[in-house]
Amino acid sequence: MEEHYTMDVHLEHIADKMGVSVKYVSRVFKEHYNTNLSDYISELRIRLAKELLRDSAFTVNEISEKAGFYNRTTFLRTFKKLEGKSPNQYRQEFKDRGERPLHSDGA
Repeated sequence: MEEHYTMDVHLEHIADKMGVSVKYVSRVFKEHYNTNLSDYISELRIRLAKELLRDSAFTVNEISEKAGFYNRTTFLRTFKKLEGKSPNQYRQEFKDRGERPLHSDGA
């Protein structure tokens, strides 16, 4: 999962690839990770987005896509839900502490 979270990942797709039911995948995932699949993926994506906000000059739109959010509104809503602030506020707070991005191109 950690290798593919920026892709369009759905329980149905995973279950189909494994040849098992959606309910089974959901139950086993929750038992193993103590959270549901969509929340887990969101957390991974937001972790990447935070890294890119700190360490690159990519726009918020570019970051949302690189993190696997293909809908800007979903990205903004998810980021605010998990971090308590918008991506722009997060980036600005980081800059206000006097820290600079490590890479201007995200590399």
